[in-house]
Amino acid sequence: MKADELSSLFVRRYEETSVIEDLDLAIDINERILALLERDDSRRMGLESNLASKLGRRFEKSHQREDISRAIQLLSKVLAKPNPKSPSWAPRVSNLSELFRQRFLETGDMDDFNHAFELAEDACKSTPTLTPVPAHYPVLNTFAIRLCERYERTGSGKDLDLSISILDKLVSAVREHRFRSNWLRNLNVCLRKRYDITLSKTDITRGVKVCNMALTELSAGHVDKALALSGLGLWVQAGRMCFDLCAANKDWSHAFTVAKQAIQLLPKLTSRSLELADKQQLLGNKHVAWFASDAAAVALQASQDPYTALELLEIGRGVLASSIEELRTDVHELRDRHPDLAQNFTRLQEQLSRSRDFEIRQYDTSKQLDNLLEEIRAKAGFERFLLAPSPSEMRQAAKDGPIVTINVSEHRCDAFLIRKYGDVEVVPLPDLNYRDTEEYSRSETILTQASTLVWLWKTIARPVLDALGYTRTIEAAGSQPRVWWVATGLLSKFPIHAAGLHLSRPFHSVIDRALSSYTSSIKALLEARQRKVQPRIRPIAVLIAMKDTPGSSWGPLDFATDEINMVRKLCPGLCLQVVEPLRHKPEVLIHLGDPAMNIFHFAGHGFTDSKNPSNSKLILDDWEADGLTVGSLLDLNIRKHSPFLAYLSACGTGQVKDAKFLDESIHIISACQLAGFRHVVGTLWEVNDKVCLEMARTFYNTIRDAGMTDESVCVGLHQAMHKQRKSWLDRVSRDRNARSKRKGSDQGSSEDEEKETSPLWIPYVHFGI
Repeated sequence: MKADELSSLFVRRYEETSVIEDLDLAIDINERILALLERDDSRRMGLESNLASKLGRRFEKSHQREDISRAIQLLSKVLAKPNPKSPSWAPRVSNLSELFRQRFLETGDMDDFNHAFELAEDACKSTPTLTPVPAHYPVLNTFAIRLCERYERTGSGKDLDLSISILDKLVSAVREHRFRSNWLRNLNVCLRKRYDITLSKTDITRGVKVCNMALTELSAGHVDKALALSGLGLWVQAGRMCFDLCAANKDWSHAFTVAKQAIQLLPKLTSRSLELADKQQLLGNKHVAWFASDAAAVALQASQDPYTALELLEIGRGVLASSIEELRTDVHELRDRHPDLAQNFTRLQEQLSRSRDFEIRQYDTSKQLDNLLEEIRAKAGFERFLLAPSPSEMRQAAKDGPIVTINVSEHRCDAFLIRKYGDVEVVPLPDLNYRDTEEYSRSETILTQASTLVWLWKTIARPVLDALGYTRTIEAAGSQPRVWWVATGLLSKFPIHAAGLHLSRPFHSVIDRALSSYTSSIKALLEARQRKVQPRIRPIAVLIAMKDTPGSSWGPLDFATDEINMVRKLCPGLCLQVVEPLRHKPEVLIHLGDPAMNIFHFAGHGFTDSKNPSNSKLILDDWEADGLTVGSLLDLNIRKHSPFLAYLSACGTGQVKDAKFLDESIHIISACQLAGFRHVVGTLWEVNDKVCLEMARTFYNTIRDAGMTDESVCVGLHQAMHKQRKSWLDRVSRDRNARSKRKGSDQGSSEDEEKETSPLWIPYVHFGI
């Protein structure tokens, strides 16, 4: 290998890793070659130009003025004799422009700034527009940057428009170039600056698109990927800042207009080319978190109809789930009416899934899918394909019982009611406010207190159930009407199903008036209902007990084995064959992917990752290396055979510790749902080992007696709660009697005792249809 080629390789590696030692080596090799050449050697001009470029790059990192001065001196010497017809002339003039710009940024000398602009302009004038010579592409980019920089000093809109025009033409015409991602980011910056003046929706749409294109150009670990990701977030940030200003001034109409525009951007943050971790990072941005809740509240303040407000919640929450759904959704109805479109859609789904796995650039495929979606939505009956549900679709989702979306915002708090018949209704919740919600959510200790259940009852549950007409206590457990809860923001932490004054007589609580289930969104419930159930000839139950966890500080779960033994004995009555795989992730995933698998029951420890929710996991023997993580469950696509139930008897399987990820519902329960399970039973926080056994026993006995139906899952968990509540109330009664004997009288009111008692049955939840 030649020495100059080795120098170039070190530069390329520096571009990928940003390790300054690689650049030092490249410069040293370049210097040594020059030292060996005669002064009149024809190769000196090229080597001096390259050295100037490398010194300029090192100056960007080290800020040693000696580097930038020498770089300018070297390149000025090379260009001392003008030769505009040479193919290397324009690129070298453009490079000199960049060197003067770097020195201007260091010194503030306006002569350097002016010289940088003049050189860039001269280089561009001597370059045919979109010349096929790759070395000339950066010349156009450099001049576009100079125009943008001059705009920042003069405010000339013409400069900014010309800059955008040059960059737009460049990235549209040049599809393969190692600096293309840089040009795309520069275009995004210019569009962002113009948006600040015009508030043009066109600039937003184009800006988000070019950010996503830039990301497809970069490998997973590329040093510039964070910059491309932040470019996407800036567009939402711009909308959020404008929204907050309007809302603070109670300019509700303008705030709604901005919110509607900005919320439409959120799904674009999860480009199909992004890895799960990148999507999660973008959606966890502080300007994104809870924006949908504020937007819905402001829509109502602006006198918009309830559906419009609820639609903003559906678009702006669960964005990650929607992006996964797009690549997995079943198209049986489309296949029946438009088989050609369905075939193309399935083909593109498969291509995108494969290209993501192998990090193949997929911009063209993604664009084809966007065009195909437009074609599909132009067909009668498919206008809302993969979009937020329409009012009629929402009513369809509520066919087995009302859906209640609870929205909490600093601007107002409301419940949206969706029933089988009628329009979306709004029930204002004047006693609920964001500050109290934040206070009650601060710790699991507060969440487990009975006083929290009282607060939930008074502020949310009672007014909602009254509005639904669920006003009376029904003694027979399991005979109550059903309701699906959609909790937004911080309320996602709360056990709304357990709200009530449980120590009073008669009972005043949710579980005495209604059967509760949860869903992350109306759209998620609707899509789950539309999945076809595939018959199984010999269905199986995959059972895992993790009494002990090797190499961990987690204590033993003495009842985990008993729980699995109990479920195993009930399986023949449910016509299920039992499989108990090795407790390692690869083995477990193989059995979960078996088309015969119908029930997955896990009894063990769950771990919630507070910083990276996609790394939350069910603890297996290989937990240190990986474990059954949210990410691995999301990769498990078992929708085609849609297994009946995942029962997760573990701590915090529905828990998200970092509040900014709450609206994305990135936890183990949601991962199982997205994988394809029709029903998931899990927990909101830590649970008691023995209570887990008793809850599971009542649950499975109910299913055995009632049959494996969609309703029996909810009824089974509901009856288990009733039974455990009775045990809790018996314990409370004994404690009361003991206190009474010690003090001579029964001290305090029942509401005071609600605050002192922590029921152990409340963390258990059902997500499903």
